Amino acid sequence: MAKRKKKELSGLAAALVKAGHMDDKKARKLQRERKREDKGLGTEGVEARKAEERAATEERSADRAEVERERERSTTSAEVQTLVRSEAESGWQGRRRWFYVRRDQRLSYFDLSDEVARLLRGGQIAIVEGFGSDEGSHFLLKDALLIGRVRAEDPTHVRFWNQEGASE
Repeated sequence: MAKRKKKELSGLAAALVKAGHMDDKKARKLQRERKREDKGLGTEGVEARKAEERAATEERSADRAEVERERERSTTSAEVQTLVRSEAESGWQGRRRWFYVRRDQRLSYFDLSDEVARLLRGGQIAIVEGFGSDEGSHFLLKDALLIGRVRAEDPTHVRFWNQEGASE
């Protein structure tokens, strides 16, 4: 009498065997248990379990997407922080005071030269609050593209920029 050929594994059991996480015997046992469980639940129970599994999968993928977005945000924020620190104008000290409101709603000022005050008034320089470890520090930026990038990252960090609708 010839031995009967074993049925091919399917679904999760086949995937586990193929990946090397489980041997053939355990996979077949898992498949049999799953069939018994499905028989005991009935069609409505099986559909409910599948719906729960789909919801759990969607939730995990949403969590992964959120983690990825957060990683992108932190990378972008660190990059902007480095750019702000490196592009900050220096040599602006003078005897004219320029007042502005900080993010914590306190009034602060820079002592500026007449030339820098003219550039601020003309919208060619902006006052920007720092990101990350520079939080609470304020910088004068001249690069309009960098100022726009800071506004795109978080508009509340641009404390003064004499542009139509730019100042928050």
